[in-house]
Amino acid sequence: MAVLFKDVVEPQSQEGLSPLFQAALDDSIERLNELLEAGADLNAQDRDGATPLHWAAAADSPQAVERLIDAGADPNTLDSEKSTPLHWGASFGAREAIDRLIEAGADPHARDEVSQTALFNATYGESPETIERLLEAGADPNARDRNQDTPLHHVNFRGAPPRSVKLLLDAGADPAARNNFGRTPLHGAVWGGSKESLDLLLETGVNPDLRSDSGRTALHEAAMLNTPEAVDRLLKAGADVNARDKLGVTPLHCAADAWASNTVDRLLEAGADPQAQDKDLKLTPLHHAIHQDRLDVVNRLLEAGTDPDTRDSKESTLLHEAVRSGSPRIVERLLEAGADPHARDNQGRTALHWASGLDDRNPWNKVLNEVRAKERVAIVDHLLKAGASVNARDNQGRTPLHDAAGRLNSSAVADRLINDGANVNARDIEGRTPLHGAAIHGAPETIQLLIKAGANYGSRDDQGKTALEYGVAVRDIGGGWTESNPNAEEIRKVFEEHQARQPQQGQPEPTPDERKERLPEEQPVLAQQAPAQQPVQPTPAPPSPSKRRWWRRRGKPAAGKDGEDKDKAQRSKVSAREFAGNAAERVIKQLERGVAPWQKPWESPSGANEPPRNHISGNRYQGLNAIVLRSEAEERGFSDPRWMTFNQARRNKTPVRRGERGTRVEFWKFPSPEQDKGKDASQAGGGGEPEPKERKVVHRTYVVFNASQCENMPPLEHAPAGPAWETSERAERLLRESGADIVHVHGNQAFYRPSDDKIVLPKQEQFPTHEAYYSTALHEMGHWTGHKDRLDRETLREAGNPETGGYGSVAYAKEELRAEMTSMTVNGVMRLPHDPERHASYVQSWIKVLKDDPNELRRAVRDAGQASDYLLQYDRERPREVAAVSRPADVSSPAPERSQTVEKEPYRQVEREQGAGYER
Repeated sequence: MAVLFKDVVEPQSQEGLSPLFQAALDDSIERLNELLEAGADLNAQDRDGATPLHWAAAADSPQAVERLIDAGADPNTLDSEKSTPLHWGASFGAREAIDRLIEAGADPHARDEVSQTALFNATYGESPETIERLLEAGADPNARDRNQDTPLHHVNFRGAPPRSVKLLLDAGADPAARNNFGRTPLHGAVWGGSKESLDLLLETGVNPDLRSDSGRTALHEAAMLNTPEAVDRLLKAGADVNARDKLGVTPLHCAADAWASNTVDRLLEAGADPQAQDKDLKLTPLHHAIHQDRLDVVNRLLEAGTDPDTRDSKESTLLHEAVRSGSPRIVERLLEAGADPHARDNQGRTALHWASGLDDRNPWNKVLNEVRAKERVAIVDHLLKAGASVNARDNQGRTPLHDAAGRLNSSAVADRLINDGANVNARDIEGRTPLHGAAIHGAPETIQLLIKAGANYGSRDDQGKTALEYGVAVRDIGGGWTESNPNAEEIRKVFEEHQARQPQQGQPEPTPDERKERLPEEQPVLAQQAPAQQPVQPTPAPPSPSKRRWWRRRGKPAAGKDGEDKDKAQRSKVSAREFAGNAAERVIKQLERGVAPWQKPWESPSGANEPPRNHISGNRYQGLNAIVLRSEAEERGFSDPRWMTFNQARRNKTPVRRGERGTRVEFWKFPSPEQDKGKDASQAGGGGEPEPKERKVVHRTYVVFNASQCENMPPLEHAPAGPAWETSERAERLLRESGADIVHVHGNQAFYRPSDDKIVLPKQEQFPTHEAYYSTALHEMGHWTGHKDRLDRETLREAGNPETGGYGSVAYAKEELRAEMTSMTVNGVMRLPHDPERHASYVQSWIKVLKDDPNELRRAVRDAGQASDYLLQYDRERPREVAAVSRPADVSSPAPERSQTVEKEPYRQVEREQGAGYER
């Protein structure tokens, strides 16, 4: 009989529900009576600790609620989150069930684990009647939860019906209540988007200039969200149109950054200062409009009186900013408004320097590359037409032609500069001419153009080297290996075709001191001799002792005993700090050129963005290694994601070509649990207890080579690309299975809000493509992983803290850096395009963060790796290859960095999240 009772009366479903739960949901009194008479457990709990009474309340089953209470159910029983049945009923607007519970003695003041009463839960629904009933039962309209939010905060932030707001106000709710981040219900009404609710709050006489802890008013929020109606209402109520937050940002800054032309008009009409500059970067609203490439907003701000020569904290003018943003039409407009084309920033660079050095390459879109190249030429043409000096020198003595020559695919710009009178033999403070730069960067087309224009390719820099020597240089990089230019042979042919020209006798090349003295002036073009009869041969520098030994051994191990691993010879004692510093310096240089290594994945014919991986093991390189290898590939034009060590290449019968330069990566080895056991009892001291061994973390660096540097490599195989709908379906499934709370609203802002753990996105139809929607959603999912219930990321908490965070802060930049890296990785795996242009406004902040603390790069890639893995666990199609925490004795393939960091430390357990949003 016991078995029969268990099977029939209390069988457990997969959700842990017995038949009594189902009867409570169905409001079936007959079935409830049968089960209760048969002895069903009245206090049975599901896997969340909820009882049948909780379920009956949520389903608004009044008869079931009454019957269960009559049978002895406690109306104040708690589930695992300390929620009562009244909380459950309030969440679902179960009016009749709530009446029964209150009549039975349910406590309207009971609080759950986040210190919220049932009145808070009522704000989640669309039922003002539920709020009204709870207020009648004595619920406190000014109750505070753990974030110090009140129910009035919740109804406004959630955009609840205006009647709910009125009920709470009539009950005495405080419209000026501040939460942990100083936000008031007025801020919430702007975010919720209800004009009627905003009117109700303003009618109470509340101060429209109430500030959050970051110094932002409701007008800042309305301008950022591009809600002109809210702006009008706040201005009518007397809001300060020039209010500044703690970073010195005004509502006009916010509107200009949000593509909000209508809002910009309203603010300017109300007296907003178009010349206002923020506190740290000294940016005006016009800077933000230029970042967003909004010519209409630029026109409005210029007409309102913004000085086109306004300078930021780096002495850059608006013209510099427009050039870096790559917008010919805005450059032309600023010049028409009187912008000075000769203005210099703190590096002595003019707008023409920046225009000449822009990098236009995009790994995903060749058509876009062509468009950008034309725009770049158009910018240069506008500047030249306005009288920009082609021979202006920056603080390093470099002219615009130096910058153009130092970029690939820049021959069109170089041609424009030469035709306008650029000195092809101008020297910088190191004695290098544009021809040296073109040779160093391997640009044969630009080399040929410069030589035809009269460049003296026999001239030497301060190190005594000619451009040809740099173009075909073989440089010792340690460990017996060297580096050569991938276009060395083509460069040599260009020089041999034209023959060498040496400076005439009687006009010797200037010494470095003489050259520095000439920098403020334009240097004269050096006279040239007639072409020599023999092809030029570079004069190699004397080889270093280690290099001479390597050539003498003819490929034998470069260090150690006979037969010792070549990879051992390439090990270096570069410290972890030095490696991180070098990686950060590399990234900073790329960021200053407008690119970033995590924004430059390899492009395959299948459309996949393939991360760097070890060719032998198949494991992806992680952490700083991935950043370094992506950066190296971008610098040297490698399109193959496969890398390997020298020994791996040799054993794979794909040897590294002689003269190739490798790239140094790092390897970490952490002690295994066995190492902690120490000596056994026989070796221990008198007590017989084992003595613990010292835990030692090993850090080494190794040299790896790209597949493009190896012989006999098989073609790169790509996974077949599926149709676009498969990619969208895969991304949609990841979002769905993650359980993330994603809300779609009409607007142009996407953000993650930790206060209620929500992702807010514009409607899908507002995005140009499905891929753009999912790429944006995955970026916000990167922030979402940092919530305290998931990875509990410190940068997310700091970004939301009014003392350390806020838009434009260091903490904000750090968190955005992690989300950017995360979305790059996840987009690559999901075969989604990644648009680096969306986050260009953060580049300067990232540069500052990395310069201040190079180790921040290591921490960022660690956190991004954790976040990527967290998200990709929901991707069913992802191969489940996870690198081991420890590696075998053969460490010729450096282990992924993340495997040594994620598993060793549990995620920090800290206090619960505070209640302000992290928006971008």
